[in-house]
Amino acid sequence: MRSKILGIDFDGTICDTTSLKRQYLLERHNILVPPWHANRTDLKDMFGISDSEYDMMIAMVCSMDATMEANEVPGAIEAIKELGKTHRIIIVTGRNGFLLSSAKEWIDSHGLGGIIEAIVSSELTALDKMDICKERSIDVMIDDDPGHFGRKRSDTSAILLRNGCNDSGGRFCASFARSWKEALRLLNT
Repeated sequence: MRSKILGIDFDGTICDTTSLKRQYLLERHNILVPPWHANRTDLKDMFGISDSEYDMMIAMVCSMDATMEANEVPGAIEAIKELGKTHRIIIVTGRNGFLLSSAKEWIDSHGLGGIIEAIVSSELTALDKMDICKERSIDVMIDDDPGHFGRKRSDTSAILLRNGCNDSGGRFCASFARSWKEALRLLNT
């Protein structure tokens, strides 16, 4: 198998900040959100959460303490360690500043620091994730937010990882995976 450059989102794809988002939304907005819809695109489109409300939530659930207490998305660490044996891995995240440093610390504390080639912020570069993929020659982007695939490039494949979800929706420019195990299978085909 040819070595690829993989772009992998952090929140909701590697680090399970999804549970924290769901708890925040339930406590502050009285909204019970399925885990696979706890991303900016779905919360805005399906639940009416504004960008400013989402940003306030992110500031809380992605703080250093919250990030360091968050679990992995099931199977993420093992999958990344396996992928790191044959592929280059770049984290492509919407985090910036202090939130970005907490992601790096989480990655290091879970033994992934030597496997991850770089952590790139779409906020700091002012590029969307698919533009970053083009700029970095990323072959495959794995993310839990379908909004990042709206401008999918033909030279970058996409995997929408929605842990535990059985409905792909079928409307995205991405292959669909319900788990890291399925994502690995898609990468190996």
